[in-house]
Amino acid sequence: MRSVPLIATIGPLLLMLATGCVGVPFATPPLQATLGTGVRSSSPHREDAVFDIPLQVRAAVHPLALAPSLVGRRADFGVGYLLDAGSAGRTHGTYLEASGVLAAGPIGDGWGRLSLRLQGRLLFDGSDGRLGQGAALQLTGDYGVFVDGPFDSADQDGGAFGYSFGEGGVGFYLEAAGFRVAETAGWSATTGLLFRLPASVGFAWTWLSNVL
Repeated sequence: MRSVPLIATIGPLLLMLATGCVGVPFATPPLQATLGTGVRSSSPHREDAVFDIPLQVRAAVHPLALAPSLVGRRADFGVGYLLDAGSAGRTHGTYLEASGVLAAGPIGDGWGRLSLRLQGRLLFDGSDGRLGQGAALQLTGDYGVFVDGPFDSADQDGGAFGYSFGEGGVGFYLEAAGFRVAETAGWSATTGLLFRLPASVGFAWTWLSNVL
């Protein structure tokens, strides 16, 4: 078996370093991400409820977003990670979601959807890792287009280039959720923004001076 010369392996890296540049290849699946806030009620050890305003972050893989023929689909599913962080504590974990489309149709060059989602959640306390569970019901609305093509961007700090394939878009969500983690039970009512991100492969770079 013929070996690859060492210079062919490290040559591109040395060339980048010589020009004062450092970079990394990347690949991401088709994602849906949400960012929001609202009100949360927690009752630790059956005591009086504690209210706070948590920051909510969600990111889920949605494989059906890779199929151009399924842009008008009436159902969807995803698997993701969640984080809720506020003054009353932090919880994180994984979730499985399934959704049914209430209304959908073409809007300009894209597609609009109004959907109802159900999530089942496996939760962990952010301070000591205790296990819990939760569920949520979401109403979402979004507008998206199917992306199939190259991308590139650059500024004085660096840049990225590559290829994207899948659904991209933006929308909103309204959520009602309940949870129990160890001795703490509660509920939340939240709202925020929803982002659809296509699958992408590419290369991101920055100047070496920015990381030293």
